[in-house]
Amino acid sequence: MKSRGPSGENKEYLYLLEEGLEALGEQSSDAHVSDLARRARRFEETETKDKGGSSSETKGESLVGEELHRVGSTEEQEEIEK
Repeated sequence: MKSRGPSGENKEYLYLLEEGLEALGEQSSDAHVSDLARRARRFEETETKDKGGSSSETKGESLVGEELHRVGSTEEQEEIEK
């Protein structure tokens, strides 16, 4: 992953965002952010393994086409909190 923004690498922003939300408390964590961070870490691990000569497809792992999981919308969450 090579994406960068004005404040640094996007993956680091994502990981720190997830960590910061979790530090605020269980109610502050965000399933979408956590899922995206998990996928980014898996991608990063796969990329590292591939550089070492090991193929992720050999182990049957694939990140492409993996089904996304729907989590309640912000509006639904606001209704729950009322």
